[in-house]
Amino acid sequence: MNLNQEKQNRALFLLAGAIQGVARSNGTHIGDIAAQIYEILNPPLGSAGVITIKASADSQIPEGAELTDVAGLHYRVTAAGTYTVEKPVPVSSVDVGAGTYLKNGAVLTWVLAPPFCEPTATVGTIGGTDGLDPVPGVPDPEHPVPVPASFADKEAYVKAGYKAEDYAEFKKNEAKAAKSVPPPPKATHERS
Repeated sequence: MNLNQEKQNRALFLLAGAIQGVARSNGTHIGDIAAQIYEILNPPLGSAGVITIKASADSQIPEGAELTDVAGLHYRVTAAGTYTVEKPVPVSSVDVGAGTYLKNGAVLTWVLAPPFCEPTATVGTIGGTDGLDPVPGVPDPEHPVPVPASFADKEAYVKAGYKAEDYAEFKKNEAKAAKSVPPPPKATHERS
């Protein structure tokens, strides 16, 4: 995890603590709020990597040439060039989500096959272990950082993988958030 991601996760954790206080005071379910925050901070990702073409001769492949996988998800060539079986073609997914992370050897089908290319291409390099992986440097949505629902004590907080020295700040923000929420308006029911 890079430093920027760690800061983002700490900020998310502290924010979740503050929201927890607000949720308790107005009856909102903390899980709903946490899920919305997580989706904003960690949108679904696409994938990127290389494919190996099957061709009878060198093939001029334009940037943006499209392929699909067996699930119907779309991928595009990211760099135009003259490619051969020995020269992998860079691609990235158009669609997002874990379904776009493909293992080496998965088969993609050209929407419109480039000159001299067979209708399919293979993910990764021949004999390699590479595939179409989540976009580098961005958190993987398949392994999210948990957003705490509640931490009654410091031990539970640390057990969840957070730093012990942040616990006091978490509780302070939680208490501050709970105090800052105005009470709900009183119901005024007039009878006729």
